[in-house]
Amino acid sequence: MEFTGILNDYMVGFYRSRYVTKDNITRWIASTQFSPTDARRAFPCFDEPSFKAMFTISIARPPNMSSLSNMPLKDSVIESHNITWDNYHKTPLMSTYLVAFIVHDFAPYQHSTNNSFTVWTRQNLIDQGVYAGEVGPRMLSFFEHYFNIKYSLPKIDVIALPDFGFNAMENWGLITFRESGLLLDRYSSTISNNRAIALTLGHELAHFWFGNLVTPRGWDDLWLKEGFATYLEYLATNKIHPDWNIYDEFFFDQTSTAMKIDRLISSRPIHFKVENSNDIRQVFDAISYSKGASLVNQMANILGENTFREGLRKFLNAHSFSNADHDDLWNALTEQAHTDGALDKAVSMKNVMDGWIHQAGFPVVTVTPDYHSNILRFSQKRFILNGKTQTKSSDKWWIPISYTTDTETNFEDGKPKFWLKDEGEVNISLNLTQWYLVNLKQNYYIVNYDEKNWKVLSEIIMQLPPVIRAQLVSDSMSLARAGILDYSIPLNMLRIIGTRDKEIIFVPLEVIFTETDFLYNILYNTPAFGVYEKYFWHIFYFALDKVDFSENPDDPYIIKRIRRLVLPQACRQPNMNCALTARQIFRSWMEHDHR
Repeated sequence: MEFTGILNDYMVGFYRSRYVTKDNITRWIASTQFSPTDARRAFPCFDEPSFKAMFTISIARPPNMSSLSNMPLKDSVIESHNITWDNYHKTPLMSTYLVAFIVHDFAPYQHSTNNSFTVWTRQNLIDQGVYAGEVGPRMLSFFEHYFNIKYSLPKIDVIALPDFGFNAMENWGLITFRESGLLLDRYSSTISNNRAIALTLGHELAHFWFGNLVTPRGWDDLWLKEGFATYLEYLATNKIHPDWNIYDEFFFDQTSTAMKIDRLISSRPIHFKVENSNDIRQVFDAISYSKGASLVNQMANILGENTFREGLRKFLNAHSFSNADHDDLWNALTEQAHTDGALDKAVSMKNVMDGWIHQAGFPVVTVTPDYHSNILRFSQKRFILNGKTQTKSSDKWWIPISYTTDTETNFEDGKPKFWLKDEGEVNISLNLTQWYLVNLKQNYYIVNYDEKNWKVLSEIIMQLPPVIRAQLVSDSMSLARAGILDYSIPLNMLRIIGTRDKEIIFVPLEVIFTETDFLYNILYNTPAFGVYEKYFWHIFYFALDKVDFSENPDDPYIIKRIRRLVLPQACRQPNMNCALTARQIFRSWMEHDHR
């Protein structure tokens, strides 16, 4: 079959890219980006994830350049003085969007302990690929042990492209990155760059199992690969950098991010019918990625880590080199949960999870106590940021309720003690003396307490784990914005954290600064702004004044993160040490360093 394609400039299909060398010479390369529906630009195919095939790739190139594809090179044949054909081994069964080939003149980096994992960069940037070349093989090993399934291909190439429309792409055996998403410059890169590279590399490697080995049957289940890869990137990064405690940041990074979109009446279900290519591109959003990851995290909390992991292994082994949908996942997890006793035999993961993927939004659980009778009444409805919007009575979820109290304190037991289903409300008896806390592992819902409990939780908030502090701030601020809770509750909570937190704990402070940015922006041009600014600077003065510019390359990860979080806030006030120091540094640079 003859087929003529265009080597385009649009960073889709088979496209050309250029860069300028340090000698000011323009060099050209050619690369591919086929996801989600652009393999058809390069070769005739049924360009849908459910159609899998084995691909044998041959690429013609100039003799002064090299090529890469999904599989190792089989042989090279010189056709003429200016054409060499590179022939590659046949791939396993795979979807068209995972095919990749590149013609380039880049340099390779391989860590001394692993010659099957290669990082490719421009010649003068090879030292910036060392970090990825060192941590990538360790992440791959982590996933092989986690899934108990060996990586399916003989090699992995990771290449940093000067022109790339996404952050990265998980082509099987040939991961493509935007340069800024892969390269770590020891002189100019920040801890945020380092963190992003680790997470993204973990994300793309996780796809070799969730997405490549087992591919969603259709784009309507995109979350089945992107949600899992987003969740798994935290596990892989935590394995490589345990001192980062990066899983503590999952709530703010993913759950809170998803909820900011999902609390709008315009949000969509995570699973919905995809009818055309425009629909396909639109599902690559925070609902598929962040909400998907949050629901994966919720399933792990419901089942427990061991049962969850064994269920994933069962799912992957049953559908390797094939396609699957969410019902296949529910079946594998249910079978494992029943075997381990993690779910009642009358309950399936389909019962539990279908409502979470087929309905837009998420619930607010309202807890109403009867302190005289020691009874808590739980009810649910969809949370909408505009509290006046009417929700459908059919908006109900199977909500896993975990809780602890001051008399039986246990913040680690996140397994559900009971389910709040579609029965309207549930009453439970508890020994209530001072306080109670619901949703211990930050599952995908928020909680509204009675005023008495909110006030007690605020008073003891510094005794609670940092992630739960962040959760309470996030929940209360969302409820206040929706007009469900008086703003005095979250503002008092912020006051207590700000004035009592002498260690400057990162996770709750990140949530606080994000939530208060909304108040800053909405009050900025109002008479109340001065009052708000005085309140903010008063309660957070310790943190804003203590953190300074004196960064040491050997500072721990969390110290660097705190510095990058606090300094932009501190420098907003012209009389703070931050602003004064910044002006001194800039003046010195203008007078001396920039010459």
